[in-house]
Amino acid sequence: MKSDLIRYEGLYGEHDKPTLPDYIHFEPLEKRSKIYNWEIKEHLHSNLIQIFIIQSGNGNLISEKHSYSFTGPCLITVPANTLHGFKLEPNVIGEVITLSDDYLDKVFKNTESVFMVTSELKIISFKNSNEVFSAILNYVELITNEIKEEKVEKNLFISSLFQLLILNIYREINKNGETNIDGNNKSLSIFKAFQKSVKATINQHLSVQAYASELNISAVHLNRISKKVCNKSALAYIQDQLLKEAKKYLSSTDYTIAEVSYLLNFNEPAYFSRLFRNTFKMSPKEFRASLKIKT
Repeated sequence: MKSDLIRYEGLYGEHDKPTLPDYIHFEPLEKRSKIYNWEIKEHLHSNLIQIFIIQSGNGNLISEKHSYSFTGPCLITVPANTLHGFKLEPNVIGEVITLSDDYLDKVFKNTESVFMVTSELKIISFKNSNEVFSAILNYVELITNEIKEEKVEKNLFISSLFQLLILNIYREINKNGETNIDGNNKSLSIFKAFQKSVKATINQHLSVQAYASELNISAVHLNRISKKVCNKSALAYIQDQLLKEAKKYLSSTDYTIAEVSYLLNFNEPAYFSRLFRNTFKMSPKEFRASLKIKT
């Protein structure tokens, strides 16, 4: 029997779907990690974003068989549908925030800051920003307390605190030299809709024109927006997402290369291999051979 991607609708070890769209969950990092002897196997969550707040201690983030060390204080941001796992030292102290991507869309209305914070797998060090990290911990405490209680305008209060939390993280990312995105909310809103559509139809090999028609814009306009937001054409973005899905299967399952190509609806494994090589400068076979974890 072939091993497959470990995909959860809910939290790690839980296949039950969370209540969407306003799903928010907080728990101490050590609570779930201790159950699994401080080692969380690579997995991904559908439609859920996670922020790991590491107050102290250290460990390794594992993604697609690569290992990245971290030491608190730091944050780790994990977008939805992104492979990640952990090897943690028992001295780790931290908090895990899990929330639906729909909730963030509603709270932030497609603003630049939330896109920058939640669009990529990142480790953000706060070694030289203790004051900012203390503020983030304070927002987390206020949010968790508010969730537990029933007060007037509870939802508004929580969403306001989340905005402050994300904005503080966003400022730290910018301070560390991350690339900024032009703050055109309309363009960003269209791009996020494009992202969601690509994610939902990743195996269908739809054309740029098909996505543009769904968004009621021209293919030229979609290309212009895609280049502005992610510095890639719409076609390159679609192919990147498809091949990222392929990398997940190649790194985390024992499907053959031909089987992976058919899973992703490529009619010819040879074409899949050529596209993979053109994008990553190595064949799928060479990619698999390079996956030995270096710690």
